[in-house]
Amino acid sequence: MAGERWARLVLGFSLATILGIGLQFALATLDPHACRYRTALLLLPALLTGPGGIALVGIGMSRRSLLTPLGMGVVLASLYPVLYDALRAIGQLRPLCGL
Repeated sequence: MAGERWARLVLGFSLATILGIGLQFALATLDPHACRYRTALLLLPALLTGPGGIALVGIGMSRRSLLTPLGMGVVLASLYPVLYDALRAIGQLRPLCGL
């Protein structure tokens, strides 16, 4: 049982990381203007995966299912790789946009 929970935690972390970084890459390539709305678009994947993971944790806790570790993985992924990458990209925009 504990091994299955860890597997779901790793699965949620991996899926959210791939989804978040992929969405950031897609939004960066679709936006032709380097500075216009880029900050909000870079933060969008982290803002989607964080509350989404918390919702999965809440649903899993109320039903006592294995969605809880999956949701925890999504929340962890929204914090470290996805949010970190967004903040790093925003930091690289500062000299480019004259902020």
